[in-house]
Amino acid sequence: MPRKRQKYLLFIPLLTYFCSYVYLACYHQKAFLFFTVIHEGGTHTLLETIFYASHFLGHVPMLTVISMIFVGTCLCLARIREEKPRFFRISRIGIGIAGLLIIAIVISLAFFGGDDTLNFLLQRKQGVNIYQEGGSWDLHVPSTFSLIFLIPVYVSFCLVIFRIPVSPNRRGLGILFSGLLIFLIFSLALNRNHLGEFIFLVISPRYLAHSVRELATFPLTFFPLPLYFFLRSYAPKSQESAVPGWNLHILIVICGVIFLALLILQSIPPLQEGIGNLAQQPSFARGGKLGIPYLLASHYFEHLLDTIFFTLASLLLYRFAIKKPG
Repeated sequence: MPRKRQKYLLFIPLLTYFCSYVYLACYHQKAFLFFTVIHEGGTHTLLETIFYASHFLGHVPMLTVISMIFVGTCLCLARIREEKPRFFRISRIGIGIAGLLIIAIVISLAFFGGDDTLNFLLQRKQGVNIYQEGGSWDLHVPSTFSLIFLIPVYVSFCLVIFRIPVSPNRRGLGILFSGLLIFLIFSLALNRNHLGEFIFLVISPRYLAHSVRELATFPLTFFPLPLYFFLRSYAPKSQESAVPGWNLHILIVICGVIFLALLILQSIPPLQEGIGNLAQQPSFARGGKLGIPYLLASHYFEHLLDTIFFTLASLLLYRFAIKKPG
């Protein structure tokens, strides 16, 4: 597939949001949804869900770690060209991230209040009316652990599809291992006095259901955007002839098997418990319970600010990494 077709990566999140909006519109029987309550918590309209700034601020630490793991993996699996990639400068990306965070803080304080903002920032809250020590970080531990194994498979698949050779190298190891180390340290630190709670979050049907929903979100809305820019920097097949050894092939296959096993193990308890019973039950839910399609469709909009931050953070990390000699 010609390299110019990499732009099709941009259509993946656009199509996801379009289909999600159409589904929500059919569910609520309204064409214009922006002032319609669509959040599973039963309080936020579509517009408020998109700009759920306090919720986004609580996700920033984990999003940063995931971006480190993603960027590190991308750099380890393919070699970039010698010339600098033609996308945003480090200073512009930094300004974009700072601007996004400032705007999010202002929106959060103005529309969601100081208490809500502080509780999300201090990892005391996980969602609408859901307070839990460990906050958003703990809520995303199962899904982030699973993403560690999904990302190499996802990136390798995209490289093959766009005819960019999978060429292992050490350029991204520093970022990758730093992300993994921070993930481990923070997870242990937030639960150092609550080992039972830490074990609970990896076996709880509610946490596992949320994890599966995250795993259906990142590949469709988060990963395609920074990957589009990364692929523009990778050496095309004519310039790079390195072929990955069997060790890398085996490693990627092992990652795929482990991810599938985790996905199955995380899916069984929520399905046995009943997704509708685990999710919040707003007044607009048909039959009193929300189904899987609705929970997925509304979830994508809840993470729009997260997706923007993840993309900018990934581009920033990538640009810093490629400044060093390979």
